[in-house]
Amino acid sequence: MLKELFNPIPCIKRLLGSWLCLCTLFKCCEIWFRIPSLLFLLLFAFLFLALGFLKIYGNAPILDDLTLCIGAALYGLVLVYQYNGKAPYAFLLIVLFAVVLVTLPVLRNPSVSLIGGHKISANACRIGVLIFGVALAGGIGVFTVMRYYTFASPNFDFGLFCNMFHNMKERFLPLTTSERNMLLSHFAVHISPIYYLLLPFYMLFPSPITLQIAQALILASGILPVYLLARHYHLPYKYTALIALFYAAHPAVSAGCSYDLHENCFLLPLLLWLFYCYETGHKRWFIVVAVLVLLVKEDAAVFLFIFGVYLLFSRKDRRTALPLIIGALLYFAVAVILLNTYGTGTMIGRYSALFDESKTVGGFGQTLLRAPGYFLELLVSFVNTAAEKPIYVLQILLPFGLVLWRTKQTSRYLLLTPLLLNLLSGFVHQYDIGFQYSFAALAFCLYLYLQNLAERPTSKQRNLLLFSVVSSCFLYAMIVMPKIETYLGRWINNSDTFIAMEATLDEIPQDASVTASTMLVAHLAQRDVIYEDFYHNEPDTDYVVLDMRGNYATFSETYRDTCLQKGYEVWTETDQLLVLYRPVK
Repeated sequence: MLKELFNPIPCIKRLLGSWLCLCTLFKCCEIWFRIPSLLFLLLFAFLFLALGFLKIYGNAPILDDLTLCIGAALYGLVLVYQYNGKAPYAFLLIVLFAVVLVTLPVLRNPSVSLIGGHKISANACRIGVLIFGVALAGGIGVFTVMRYYTFASPNFDFGLFCNMFHNMKERFLPLTTSERNMLLSHFAVHISPIYYLLLPFYMLFPSPITLQIAQALILASGILPVYLLARHYHLPYKYTALIALFYAAHPAVSAGCSYDLHENCFLLPLLLWLFYCYETGHKRWFIVVAVLVLLVKEDAAVFLFIFGVYLLFSRKDRRTALPLIIGALLYFAVAVILLNTYGTGTMIGRYSALFDESKTVGGFGQTLLRAPGYFLELLVSFVNTAAEKPIYVLQILLPFGLVLWRTKQTSRYLLLTPLLLNLLSGFVHQYDIGFQYSFAALAFCLYLYLQNLAERPTSKQRNLLLFSVVSSCFLYAMIVMPKIETYLGRWINNSDTFIAMEATLDEIPQDASVTASTMLVAHLAQRDVIYEDFYHNEPDTDYVVLDMRGNYATFSETYRDTCLQKGYEVWTETDQLLVLYRPVK
């Protein structure tokens, strides 16, 4: 028994695994610096021996390998999560490299099966997919709902959508007053009839919380077409479960909700359903889903166009590609004409760097003809140091590893076009993972990933998937977990204050017109007339509610003076809120 317990190679693995697991425990508890070295060594020896006896008497031959891999991954995860120094992504890459360096010899050993030699049933896989989907929805729901509860959801875009859903409930029209400082249909800005799918639920539960939870459920629902695509490509159930975990942990899915509800959240699941319907030959459902994609937003037609071009060149499927391309172009043309004629116009300025002074398609062609190298410059240009394009590319593509780039058909690279469009934009939020513009690009990347992965030998799929899952979890810990921790912590530490603020706002009559600070609009938006003070320069509403917290105090004080000069009187005042009203003459 002693010979088996202290066999050199397994012993080294157990030593490293026990040490990393113990370091992870102490790092999580943040007590490692208070533990005497002797006690640490005693605990280390106990864990080492306990695992050894468990391996021998529990008939667990892979326990040493499993301990090493799990210990390395968990310790790396904790290090990345708790790191708050400079160059966080450089640190992330170093930690990830160290984890790969430690675990790769184990994973490459053909005699070590880990997950590779164990089958799981279809039901076990489905339960795992369900658990990952619920966890994803829960994570998004917690931090977005807490954003609202802690008065951290601004008018753009959550406040205006709260006002829009109120008017949809009352008048069945997508009207807002806080979006352009006047009564206006939101469809004059973006054509998004897809929002009507949420209206029945909002009518049952008319609350901003309903909208936040709805977005979480919509994004989590994307795990179902991912599961079905993986099964369509005949990936084993155990790998399908890992793919579902990969989807749930990819930071772009959750971080894209950092500024609350947006219609783009529909794009991720709908595009995945579109790909699945095409792959399985469900033509009628393919048409239905394509129409739903168009209803998300006027520029969603671009993604159908890209998919049509992909089908034309990669699949040689003219019968599907040409109608898709023509339909997308026609819809986009009609949408642009309607917005330019009856609405506020298209937001082509986000891609102004691609055009000459004419700001037309012809201008784009001239730029491409005269200076093609200029597009390469745009790919690495920075608009804001907080959202550099290389970091964005790292955040999106790192979890996919090399799978995206190793393909049997080079025409599949067309599926990376949506990501390329984000990088060519001069609009800083377009290439910031904290905004909603990554959902479509992520859907196309997942589609490419699944196709390429299915072509790899089964022996290679395991390690590629493990890398995807581990790197996604690392990025999730770095990008998403701090958001959940921040907003949940704010609520736990200051819930009494936020409840008192909500109670004050509830006292304002429901039929009164209101001007409010940006973080207060969503809480007051269930009324006919609501404006944001920053854009409503001349106060003329029944009530004015000003945010006196932190950075908002200076502007609020100036706005208060303007209101007092116009005859407003103080209705109530706290450290957080100042409510003024206009006396009835």
